[in-house]
Amino acid sequence: MIELHFPSEGPAYDMVKHVADRLGYTVHDYLLECIAEGHRVLETRVLSAEADLEIPAFERRPQSRCSAVDVEAELRSLRDVPMSAIKRPRSS
Repeated sequence: MIELHFPSEGPAYDMVKHVADRLGYTVHDYLLECIAEGHRVLETRVLSAEADLEIPAFERRPQSRCSAVDVEAELRSLRDVPMSAIKRPRSS
């Protein structure tokens, strides 16, 4: 059995509590998610050492939140914006 300790007060706790609250987690569940994500990252690094590195990381990690983004569709939508709709910064 592994026992983890995390401060229940102070700046580190306040930061973690803020992030956990924004994500809808308890501090305990958020920290467990962080540990799980760390394991996925480490596993990906080990697998990527064996994989063809020409494959983008988001394609090698199907559990990644980024893998659902259709990059081509995003670029097409940006190209479809007329130049007149782009706000230019005002010069002083």
